[in-house]
Amino acid sequence: MKQEVIQNLEQCFHAEKQWYQDGYYRLRTLDEHTKELAYLLSDPCGGSIVHPQITLEKQGDEFIPTKLIDLQTTPVQNMIRDLENAAYLDQALQTLVAKFEEACQQ
Repeated sequence: MKQEVIQNLEQCFHAEKQWYQDGYYRLRTLDEHTKELAYLLSDPCGGSIVHPQITLEKQGDEFIPTKLIDLQTTPVQNMIRDLENAAYLDQALQTLVAKFEEACQQ
């Protein structure tokens, strides 16, 4: 994902989760080269669970998905990027970014 996509999303989303029509959205900076994009749902106990949360690491002028956690799926997904799941993580990121962009336009 290009740096400019992150910059556009950062105009709408922040480190604190924000409610939009269907759930909570969060985009936080973990360090200079690491971002975390998360869509969260309310859980029965009043908290929230990630569905999913993707960690991005900056490589050159792009952010690459390196980790995915999804506590809403069965079985729970918890993966770190490797050769076998790289395409899956890239697709999951595209899907999550599209969801964020749609929420930002509302």
